[in-house]
Amino acid sequence: MSVILTAAVGESPFSSAFTEKLTSLLDGLLSEHELGHGEVGLILTGDGEIQKLNRQYRNIDAPTDVLSFGYLDPDDHDGDNKGDTAVGDIYISLDRARRQAFEAGHTLERETALLAVHGMLHLLGYDHDSASAEKLMWGKQEEILGKIE
Repeated sequence: MSVILTAAVGESPFSSAFTEKLTSLLDGLLSEHELGHGEVGLILTGDGEIQKLNRQYRNIDAPTDVLSFGYLDPDDHDGDNKGDTAVGDIYISLDRARRQAFEAGHTLERETALLAVHGMLHLLGYDHDSASAEKLMWGKQEEILGKIE
């Protein structure tokens, strides 16, 4: 199992201790969902690149904070993933994360962890397209973030 962090905007602004804690937390989520051999790319980028992706894949010509691209077909998932499985990629705009952290009054680390967990939950089938689904997803996010703080 593996979460691979890549800083596409130069050097990562995070300590190795934070990076290890975050990737370990996300690895745990993969195991919890019977994807222990799964691989997820966590890509730190900027507003320009994430806007291009948002425009290309969602027809929204604006930057966003996080985008998830899942590679698993939920209908084919039977929990019997013995080999390596490409689960998906999560793109986080550090530009947006910095602004949101400042506005929320917390650290860049906490905001990035929130966005990474949010993106991972999308890869695992969670959504927030209804009030009940949103409540479930937000509750799961907070439960997971409590483990990293």
